Amino acid sequence: MGKGKGRFKVFISPSAEDFRGLTQYVFAGKGEQGEADQKFFEEALMDPYFKGVSAIEAANVEMKTELKALYKKFKGIKKKLKKNTENKNFTNDQAVRVYLWTKAGYKIPGISKQEQKTLNETVKADEELLRFAESLLISTKKEKWGKPNQYWDTQTLLNDIQTLTEKINRKEYIKEFIQNAELIFSEQNLNKIEASFGASTRNAIEDSLYAMRTGSNRTVGQNQIDNKWMNWLNNSIGSIMFFNRKSALLQTLSTMNFINWHDNNPAKAALAFANQPQFWKDFVFLFNSPKLKERRGGLKSDIQEAEIANAARGSKNKASATLAYLLKIGFTPTQIADSFAIAAGGATFYRNRINTYLKEVNADGEKIYTKKQAEEKAFLDFSKTSDISQQSGDPALVSQQQRSIAGRLILAFQNYPMQSARIQKKSAQDLLNRRGDPKEHLSKILYYGAIQSLLFNTLSNGLFTLFPGFDNEDDEEKIKKDSEKRINKAMKGMLDSAIRGTGIYGAVGTNIKNTYKMYVKQEERGSFKADHAYTLLEALNLSPQIGSKAADFYSAIQTRRFNKKVIEKHPWSITIDGKFNPSPNYDIAGSLASSFFNLPLDRMLVEAKGVAEMLDKRNTQMQRLFLALGFRAWDVNAPNEEFKLIKEKRKSGGLKIKKIKVKQTIKVK
Repeated sequence: MGKGKGRFKVFISPSAEDFRGLTQYVFAGKGEQGEADQKFFEEALMDPYFKGVSAIEAANVEMKTELKALYKKFKGIKKKLKKNTENKNFTNDQAVRVYLWTKAGYKIPGISKQEQKTLNETVKADEELLRFAESLLISTKKEKWGKPNQYWDTQTLLNDIQTLTEKINRKEYIKEFIQNAELIFSEQNLNKIEASFGASTRNAIEDSLYAMRTGSNRTVGQNQIDNKWMNWLNNSIGSIMFFNRKSALLQTLSTMNFINWHDNNPAKAALAFANQPQFWKDFVFLFNSPKLKERRGGLKSDIQEAEIANAARGSKNKASATLAYLLKIGFTPTQIADSFAIAAGGATFYRNRINTYLKEVNADGEKIYTKKQAEEKAFLDFSKTSDISQQSGDPALVSQQQRSIAGRLILAFQNYPMQSARIQKKSAQDLLNRRGDPKEHLSKILYYGAIQSLLFNTLSNGLFTLFPGFDNEDDEEKIKKDSEKRINKAMKGMLDSAIRGTGIYGAVGTNIKNTYKMYVKQEERGSFKADHAYTLLEALNLSPQIGSKAADFYSAIQTRRFNKKVIEKHPWSITIDGKFNPSPNYDIAGSLASSFFNLPLDRMLVEAKGVAEMLDKRNTQMQRLFLALGFRAWDVNAPNEEFKLIKEKRKSGGLKIKKIKVKQTIKVK
């Protein structure tokens, strides 16, 4: 019965939907009945799920605090755990874990009984290791340490603790959700769903349920080759985002995501903000809440970010683990800006929602909630709203496509565009089916579909440079050409984000469009000037990670090609005329390191150059201000004067030599 159904849902297909979209927006009816249907799914599934996730986040923070306290109590234990045991094949860290597993009665894969016995004796013979192991078990509030997996020897105690709280304890924290989901999505009901909506909807629901139960978005890629490949690609995201101040600034635009047309409308939000003592008290509370601490610590705003954080927790391959850790801390500016935006936007929402609950009364006119209950419910609402409106890697807010290998290759950097597209689709569905407040639905479509996208692309493409104070050029034709280029790029960015937000099909369509346009552009330059390497690079951008690596490699080639004169005069100079201005050779080395090894040397160099340009008084005040905010020299039309002068001198010198040779030839003739 379900064969062929749902096959032609191209605009956000079931595989590109999140769990809420697969339930509330597939099965809900129209009008008041539809609102009741949505309320049922929200209360039966989403509320217990996010309540459980909130408890997991609090438990993670508590566990980390306990571990820090143990490290403080047992001074020098961190170094000791890294040292090898007497037989040199294992570390003390692994010996402690083997001791805890033996105590729990587990069979440990990959080691002999004799090795297991020796490791246990190592711990028992060392009083400090023994007391640390016992204290660690007590801190988990569990009778047993978590069960070892097949790859336990490539992990550490930190991995075990993370697994204990997020995987083993997870089933307890989201127990109500699991029970309700099993009842609602029984085998019989799943058959009905497949018959009514098609196999794609059923598969997407089952995939989401599995990911939400396990807490993992990586449902594939458990073998060594897949893991290495995915880690290499994920780390390229970390390299791109390494100390990216511009990205951090753009992240703050999401502060407005908490505005609604009810208890946190613009007027009420302004009033809550006006009460400065209370606003900053709420801001600090939210910023330091377990939710935001976990979001910062676990990089939970994106799938690839979360996996970089996981890779950094510990591995036998120390070089790989060190690189992952380096890339993880490179997200710091974006993390802080993300938490700032959520806490700043959420502070007015949280305070106004508390007031809403405190005003609610029953039939007898008595208050329904105490202050504590109102605060707890308001925080849960804040948590749900932030997950829905902010970029998130939670399995409930990630689609089947994003979890797939193809999605990881094609949909990198698309978490937020996809969430934004889904919000618009849901608002449009509610509007058409007469559910909820039409004014709120229209405002969401307008805000996420146009206003926020326009603001983001205006800033990211430097459209602000069209105003006075950003250009030292006197050539009006050149200024006009640059302005048109920036406007076209911003419009293209808005269109591409909207289309790519629909999922893999949209990303493929966008890539075909852009590749064709680049081909035409290069052809228009003529047979001698056309460079179809850029056409190939555009095609490779179907996968942002692979496209970025190819672009870095070609950038190294082009940097050498266009800066030969500068390289000849300053092969490895750090300064030119007393100003910090590294030779292009450093750019080449940085691009190659980023392309092949994910070492963010190019990002470090760009940041250093940005600071140098910011301090350069030859740039205008507006240019220096935006350079300080994280924009690059090319974003604000700040040229490299030293390189420019060297090229012009060599060029003019070359012309003089050519003229002399022509005169000599004429004389001979």
